[in-house]
Amino acid sequence: MATQVNRNLEALSLGMAGFSHLDDGNGSTPGKWFAIQTLAETTFTTLTTTDGDDLDGAVIPSGITFYGPFTTIEIGAGAVLAYNVGTP
Repeated sequence: MATQVNRNLEALSLGMAGFSHLDDGNGSTPGKWFAIQTLAETTFTTLTTTDGDDLDGAVIPSGITFYGPFTTIEIGAGAVLAYNVGTP
């Protein structure tokens, strides 16, 4: 039987804290996201993380979901769903 914390973590992993739809018209967008799913081939002008390497200039194919502690997203071309960090 799952505990409440486990159910909350499960809900977060399924995007239940919501998401932001971002594209090349949004400019530089600050926030806190734990996953990014590309809706089209996407070029990131800025993709900043709190841990690990930033992915500035990276081109990611459509349909890819990747995870990390993201804090700033700016898209040069393409579109993404950026899944919000929530509190379990």
